[in-house]
Amino acid sequence: MLISIKRYRRIPSDNPQRRSHKENWSWFCARLLLPGHSRTTTNFFFRRVFKYLSTGENNHSFKNLLVAPFNMRGRFYQLIDSEIENALAGKKAEIILKLNNLEDRKIINKLYKASLAGVKITIIVRSVCCLIPGIKNLSENISAYSIVDRFLEHTRIYIFHNRGRQKIYLASADWMTRNLDRRIEIAFPINSEPLKNEIRTLVEFQLQDNTKVRIIDKKLTNTYLKSGSDEQFNAQLATYNYFKASNGV
Repeated sequence: MLISIKRYRRIPSDNPQRRSHKENWSWFCARLLLPGHSRTTTNFFFRRVFKYLSTGENNHSFKNLLVAPFNMRGRFYQLIDSEIENALAGKKAEIILKLNNLEDRKIINKLYKASLAGVKITIIVRSVCCLIPGIKNLSENISAYSIVDRFLEHTRIYIFHNRGRQKIYLASADWMTRNLDRRIEIAFPINSEPLKNEIRTLVEFQLQDNTKVRIIDKKLTNTYLKSGSDEQFNAQLATYNYFKASNGV
């Protein structure tokens, strides 16, 4: 009998956590990818990233993967610059970010530059946000929100409009200097259209929330969003029900 073995690798979009309750162990993370494509699994992720971790050799080209502290910062710059070029050319340009922390000054300055060019930027940030949205002639095209609710939010999602051919990355890295310059972090592209649709749906849940969302403004009042709707929409509950229905539970 011939047995075919297909290799999968677990690539999470957060830092996996382990919790112990007496003798029961459980793992949880926000989003993860189990790629079966040999190029992604073997060459780009394991052979090159882990060869660096084991030998210290850093003369690698990671191509599809964004790996800090090597090509991640530069590649994110290119993605932002591309949206700037599209905006200046009169085309639709948009960036949607979901992350824990936004602290890196160089990245923030890039986002300010994008805002000035007319790029629409929406940020969902759970914790630290050093960018100040809503400042005239600087960040008036940037909206920032924070959602803190029952479940721990750890996902990092980066979406670039790219002239209608969206580029979506999941990542272990926040946009913090320590993540981009001083840690080994990975951002990986989502190429599957069904997976892209699912991620867009989950992000849209976040943007529809009117129960736990706070508006980050230039005065740092961080007030809850006041909805004109009588119907409450909770992003985490919607996400829970989405996956529950998807798995036939």
